[in-house]
Amino acid sequence: MQFQRTLKPQISLDLTPLIDVVFQLVIFFMVAMVFNTSPGLELQLPSSETSETISMDELRITLVSEEEIYLNKELVSWDMLEEKLDSMAPLIVEQQKSVIIEGDKAVPYDIFIRTLDILRFRGIQDVGLITIPGDRP
Repeated sequence: MQFQRTLKPQISLDLTPLIDVVFQLVIFFMVAMVFNTSPGLELQLPSSETSETISMDELRITLVSEEEIYLNKELVSWDMLEEKLDSMAPLIVEQQKSVIIEGDKAVPYDIFIRTLDILRFRGIQDVGLITIPGDRP
């Protein structure tokens, strides 16, 4: 005599541990991710032995070449830079914000001076230059 089984095995997959692992991985990668404040340009910054690390709310000007200037990650021309600084200068001076200039070390010196002149003409005196720590030349 042969008996038939009336109960069939129920196979179920519990997704709770899988979701927990995926959530932990997402958290890990969010914490381990490096946040970069520059506009995604590969610059070779000059080195300075006396450079200091600062963290504050600032206006950032990135000089790549004479034709490629970024104001807070936005590509601008020299005329647009002057127009935007005309409208922003009173607020920058009033709130005592600093302006940070970063530029590739291959950028000619006169472009830095032109940028400094534009800032100082508008009354912005708190200007910093971005460098990387390095050995004494």
